[in-house]
Amino acid sequence: MENIEIRKNISTEVSWLDRDIKRFHDLGTMLPLNQIKIYEKIRDISEGLTVVDVGCSVGVGANIISHRARHVWGIDINKENLKFANHVFARPNLSFEYFDLENPPSRELAKFNIVLMSEVIEHLDNPENGLHAIKRFFNDKTVGYINTPNRNNPNLDGDVPKNPLHIKEWRAGEFYELLIKHFRSVVLYSVPKLNVWNHDETIDGNATDTPMIAKVQLPI
Repeated sequence: MENIEIRKNISTEVSWLDRDIKRFHDLGTMLPLNQIKIYEKIRDISEGLTVVDVGCSVGVGANIISHRARHVWGIDINKENLKFANHVFARPNLSFEYFDLENPPSRELAKFNIVLMSEVIEHLDNPENGLHAIKRFFNDKTVGYINTPNRNNPNLDGDVPKNPLHIKEWRAGEFYELLIKHFRSVVLYSVPKLNVWNHDETIDGNATDTPMIAKVQLPI
């Protein structure tokens, strides 16, 4: 019988702060360079807009976006992350709050111009619940961005994700099929190629570029 590794979301049990500080000591950056690139590209299109950073971790990326956005709301399930983010980064146009994507509050949620979920969906026990939750931040004009590794890439291919904190990873075509069930408009981009969100930076379901980022609109 094939051995299947069963994983669960341990985001509340991990010290992401310790991991980020170790990365800073080892590499001189608190976030992977591709993730920094994503935050910078969102910053560049967020002038005067409201942004929710879903799974904001310790707030580094939300801080990057806040230098242009009208307001950024960072949400996360890990309370240590939020304590650090509020201590270091919070200011009038940047705030942080506890939010459990897989068990969201029943109250009405604010709508945002931009919804970003960066390197989060692969950590969720139930990605469908996470997508249903973030759709509550959308109106008809909201633009969302969701990025994740692409298992089409030869370095990521295998029986289970190489990152022990990842529960589920998708090939580009699988990721598109997941998202098109939730949004009427889905376009996949290559993060390594990403510059100005034009056609030359898009990918199809067979692409091996990783990570990939989906631009999504019009929730179903």
